Amino acid sequence: MFLESKNNFRALLLVLAGCVGIFWFYYSFAQFDSLSTIKTSYTLDEALAKSDSVLNTWQNLPNSFNKDARLLAHNGLIDSLQTKLGDKKFHEVMAEKTSKNFPLFYWNIEKYFNEETGKLLSTTNITPAGEIISFEMSKEALDIVNPFNMEAIKHSFGLNFSPSFENKATQDSLLSILLNFQKMENSMALSLPKITELSRKLGSDIQTNSIEMYTQERIWEGVNYYIKNSYWNRYAFNKDSLNFVVESGSRILRLYLSSADSVLGFTPSL
Repeated sequence: MFLESKNNFRALLLVLAGCVGIFWFYYSFAQFDSLSTIKTSYTLDEALAKSDSVLNTWQNLPNSFNKDARLLAHNGLIDSLQTKLGDKKFHEVMAEKTSKNFPLFYWNIEKYFNEETGKLLSTTNITPAGEIISFEMSKEALDIVNPFNMEAIKHSFGLNFSPSFENKATQDSLLSILLNFQKMENSMALSLPKITELSRKLGSDIQTNSIEMYTQERIWEGVNYYIKNSYWNRYAFNKDSLNFVVESGSRILRLYLSSADSVLGFTPSL
């Protein structure tokens, strides 16, 4: 009888210890789990709609595509911060206004051509608050559909016309010539008279010559257009370098920027 009572007491203690352990786990989990720092004001559907709006700014892209979306984390960066700061301090820092929007977590949305091959079209990364972190189009997409962002081009060249049905043919002709810059075999000098004629028809005369057509200042203006419409507009960036690169017969630009500001002890670079 005594032995049975002793066993029952031990069993009761184990049950109580288990209950305490479960309570402690759920209480402390929110304190130490990095996922608890996410302040998600954007739902998955809203993130998908945001990525659609980004893709729609690029002409000539397909209207129908397959999507793959998920919430991802920069695990290496999170681990580094937790090691450096400690779990409690990490949560305190992430709650601060200057760092709580830093994209340690992000919606990753990949879109594929709606074909049997399932070729990648684009990748968009969006903060939990709905700001664009990055947008990347596959090389295959660039080669197949030759897309362009009309608003970015207008911003770079100071073209202030409003697209309409009446000026669409003129607008398309002008953009086509401006995009010839990408093709190595075309001489911009030969296109200047036509560029001047078409821009005047649109009420946005481009005053330039072949030397000034693609100045670094004008190119950086294009970069600024993307930055101001993204998460990175809160930082002041230094212009580090600008390089012309030829890939598969096309002339492209690679630009590197580093922030004059730091966040969480890191200096962002683009």
